[in-house]
Amino acid sequence: MARLLGVLFLLGLCEFVSAGQLSGVTLPDTITVDDGTLVLNGMGQRKKMWVEVYVAGLYLPSRTSEAGEILEADAPWRLVMHFLHKKVDKDKLDGAWNDGFKNNSPDLLTTHAEDIDRFLACFPDIVKGQEVILTFSPAAGLQVDVAGETKDTFTSRGFAQGVLSIWLGPKPPSADLRKGLLGIQ
Repeated sequence: MARLLGVLFLLGLCEFVSAGQLSGVTLPDTITVDDGTLVLNGMGQRKKMWVEVYVAGLYLPSRTSEAGEILEADAPWRLVMHFLHKKVDKDKLDGAWNDGFKNNSPDLLTTHAEDIDRFLACFPDIVKGQEVILTFSPAAGLQVDVAGETKDTFTSRGFAQGVLSIWLGPKPPSADLRKGLLGIQ
């Protein structure tokens, strides 16, 4: 009996160790999108000064550290943002999204202005423990889920690429966050 309990403990420990962990946030190694498996490519943390804002995880069909390859691929992906700060006001979120578009996909500000407005409308104040999940599927587009509720879906692949470039583009929120999502440690 003790041996069986030991084996069960080790199996549980292996499962625990295999999941991605950062700052107390655990994400599964794999997820399913479009009946296919995506793997956790990497995790990173967004800090503003000394404040831990969120931990993000990026899921892809296969691991890669090449941002350009990820952005150009017409393949499913998911970005999970698990918020750690007690409250992030909608105004601050909107400012961060707008900065991300301006810094990494400035052409979207004119070519997809209506999509950006709809995108910003998806986000209320976010509180600690809530998640924002952005899932791109070539068949369905970019789905935005906030705190477990689907808010909107965007069919433009270019817009979805612009959203992901916020983290993987030339001016991400932080270099460490980008490296983490790319699995570069």
